[in-house]
Amino acid sequence: MIRTLLNAFSVGAILIGMLTNPGWSRAAETYAIDPDHSSITFRIKHLGITFVYGVFPNADGTYTFDDADLENASIWIKVKVADIDTGNEKRDQDLQGPNFFDGKKFPFIIFKSLSITASDADQYVVAGEITLHGETRQITVQAVKTGLYQDSAGEYRSGFETRFSIRRSDFGMQYMTAVADKVALFVSVEGVRVESSMSLSSGLKKSFR
Repeated sequence: MIRTLLNAFSVGAILIGMLTNPGWSRAAETYAIDPDHSSITFRIKHLGITFVYGVFPNADGTYTFDDADLENASIWIKVKVADIDTGNEKRDQDLQGPNFFDGKKFPFIIFKSLSITASDADQYVVAGEITLHGETRQITVQAVKTGLYQDSAGEYRSGFETRFSIRRSDFGMQYMTAVADKVALFVSVEGVRVESSMSLSSGLKKSFR
């Protein structure tokens, strides 16, 4: 884990510098997605009567964020098709096969943002591209900032959540027997800050481990 090795004196000096030194400048903050505290869940209707739920664990990616300058904001997420988990091993193998995700041929699902704009306090419109099953399609979703936190190890964390739906047929999945075309996704990510939101013109550096 990345931990900031600034002692109390250094923190105090930084806070004073923020208030008195014109060399301080705002910059976007970059976060590495923490897979242990992030969730990418989906649901799809079976036989038109009930829902089956599944999850893609081990999300990989980063996001860069600065409320004061959203032009520099971005997010990139990648998951492995082979990680799919619906609680049924046989079904998971079927979903990884050629009728559905075809994971051997298309091993990853990737989302990357194209633009992020504010729609309200802590709410954002994220336009981006999903690459799935060898097809790339543009989507626009509503995202919510769910919190900011500094943990006991001194790491800065933030979280975002979004819910949206896609259609499998838009990504070349034509096998519709028993399961619906529409898939609902619930994405909640927590990231650990890896780049400071402040930079000092004197070249003061932070150490990480």
